Amino acid sequence: MGRGTKTHASQIRTGNSRVGLRSSTHPIPAECYEQGWVTDWYENGKEFYGHKIWVGPDLGGRLFWYQYPFLGFDPRGRDAHCNYFENSRNVALVHRDYCRDNPEGRAGFSEVSWGLTSSDVRGGYRANEPGNEDGTIAPTNPWQR
Repeated sequence: MGRGTKTHASQIRTGNSRVGLRSSTHPIPAECYEQGWVTDWYENGKEFYGHKIWVGPDLGGRLFWYQYPFLGFDPRGRDAHCNYFENSRNVALVHRDYCRDNPEGRAGFSEVSWGLTSSDVRGGYRANEPGNEDGTIAPTNPWQR
């Protein structure tokens, strides 16, 4: 299995479970989330670039994990694990700071040009995230001013 494969699949399912929990017409029981998707890697509690990540992998992983699940509901508020709005904001700040520091010396990475996630790239599909990236700022996640 490639780096992050288990984490990637689990994050997708976790996001889908959160959407299912919040459904106004067909909600799933909270146990589906707690017993099905909250695994030993889920809670983090570490700080990166001065920003705490309560849940998710070190350095946060791909940005779409924190954006797309919240298209259907408001992430503010807290459950037993975290405030998902604050966690998502902190992951975005880790991404910004990683690209600002640019440890791999990538062209275009800076404090005003950042955003790492999965996308189609030359040669196929790639999952980019801080610490595991090829220099691509995905078109779905660029933050530029």
